[in-house]
Amino acid sequence: MSKAKIAFLFLLTFVFMFGCQQEATLDPDSLVKQLLTEVISEEMLEISRDRLRIFYPGLVTAVSPEAFNVTKVFLCAEAVLADEIAIFQVREARSVNQAKAAITAHYQERAGVYADYAPHEAERIRKRAFVEQGRWLITVICDDPARASEIIKAAFK
Repeated sequence: MSKAKIAFLFLLTFVFMFGCQQEATLDPDSLVKQLLTEVISEEMLEISRDRLRIFYPGLVTAVSPEAFNVTKVFLCAEAVLADEIAIFQVREARSVNQAKAAITAHYQERAGVYADYAPHEAERIRKRAFVEQGRWLITVICDDPARASEIIKAAFK
């Protein structure tokens, strides 16, 4: 076998081994259950995909709800508190940055709304846990965002 063929086979093997890694998986229901048990003590309400337009108007303007494989959003039952769990899996990798920018803008706007009447809650929004892994974008607003981030990262398989 010629050196060129050996080099080509080596390169092909390398690309196959490292270029075809599977994307991390996540069980969003288990993650929500663990977050509700360990870092959020408030009563939470799940927001259906149909109602995302009400609670995330900027996100659904920037990225269609159909662009997501998974949307799990839980908001605090008491509107005065900012506690939240938001789990999004973007359908296509090319839409991740667009969705991430819209989510970031959403939380900046939300912190601004809270700033006048509940500055502590605005600060909690600013310090939220945020984990991006592949096509997953996960945000948790709680008293211990560092612990929430640990839980999220450990939930990926």
